[in-house]
Amino acid sequence: MASKRLEKKTAGEDFISRLPDDVLAHILSRLDTEEAVKTSILSSRWKNQWTFIVANPKKFKIYADLPRLREWMCFAIERNVHNLTLKVEIRMEMPVIRIPQTILTCQNLVKLNLGRWDAVFDIPDSTVCFPSLKILSIFVEYPDMVLMQKLFQSCPVLEELTVDGHLKLVPTLKILKISLSMINKIDATAHKFVVKAPNLEFLYIADDSLVSFMVDETPFLSKVFLVGKFDVRLYDIHPTMNEAKHAMQLLRAANHAKFLSLSVPMTGVLTRALEGNFPSFTNLIRLEFGYDMFYHWVLLPDFLNNSPNLVVLILKKDMVYFDTDDRIVRFPFESKSLPPCLGSHVKIIRLQIKEGVDDELRLVEYFLKNCKVLQRLYMDYDFHYKLKKFQRQILKFPRASPICKIEFRNTKVKGC
Repeated sequence: MASKRLEKKTAGEDFISRLPDDVLAHILSRLDTEEAVKTSILSSRWKNQWTFIVANPKKFKIYADLPRLREWMCFAIERNVHNLTLKVEIRMEMPVIRIPQTILTCQNLVKLNLGRWDAVFDIPDSTVCFPSLKILSIFVEYPDMVLMQKLFQSCPVLEELTVDGHLKLVPTLKILKISLSMINKIDATAHKFVVKAPNLEFLYIADDSLVSFMVDETPFLSKVFLVGKFDVRLYDIHPTMNEAKHAMQLLRAANHAKFLSLSVPMTGVLTRALEGNFPSFTNLIRLEFGYDMFYHWVLLPDFLNNSPNLVVLILKKDMVYFDTDDRIVRFPFESKSLPPCLGSHVKIIRLQIKEGVDDELRLVEYFLKNCKVLQRLYMDYDFHYKLKKFQRQILKFPRASPICKIEFRNTKVKGC
């Protein structure tokens, strides 16, 4: 009877909330920051308990709705956060968010990811901001060029920048990643990037719109990725000559690179800008070249002839077409002199084989016949029709290099 009375008396009571503060603190100390924050909704007793535990978070992710976003940011900044990431639910009409002023002078903030929404900084003139910030990711849909220039020039030690938008840069920058998405066709002449980063070492540009990039001298630029994200557009819309010239202008800026990667659409657009004055890549050691058999591989001899120290050649095949009237099916090395790098430097070639057609066989035969110091020829395939016949034909081709080994890799099998 007594136990029933006790059960009735205590029904609905929260025993955990009645525990002493030091016990609650011990419980929260065993949780991750994100889990500790979630306990604030349990009851009024729990609302602020977690703030006594998370005193100096080095890494803080904020998943919040817009009304409380600034509050959470201030909380993290007050505790000298090192790595701050903001995640906001994307809505049809995202308001512009004003960033708290206190973030500008946060001494320990090294990495800041602002997510995919427009942010506004109130930056005083002649002020050094983000004294320790080295990595910044920011989304800019409707850029204020004055604000952008002021922001980037106010970061004294910024090394890595990831941006959607338009910007001018800072001298200390070493890594730059730019992604431009395009839903509708735009006038590329109306948009321009000015890149002033003399210490830049890594450049990644994924561009739908083929806008103009003005890149100042970058003598330390080592790795360059030029990724055309406009595959679908090429099926029904020709790149204009202005767009093609913009692509070539960007390629020329990469002339110091040791590593260069070009997507299939990018090489296709570059083909339209050929005027006989192809840039030289005297430092280039590794080239990743996207092509298809109908158009884009006509650029390959130009790259090889102008890359005298090339050691590694990766050919990535895909199927991206312009109009059928512009397709060029002829073998790219016919009636052309042998590129010097093939006879003296190229040691590794990797080919992506899609169908095992005659043109692919001719390309393999050409490399085996002319690459005198070739050590490895890797062929990645994803087909099985006539595969054995294809392999037998390749193994019969004469080899200029006595140490060359051929390996076939099935790309549909993990680990290959």
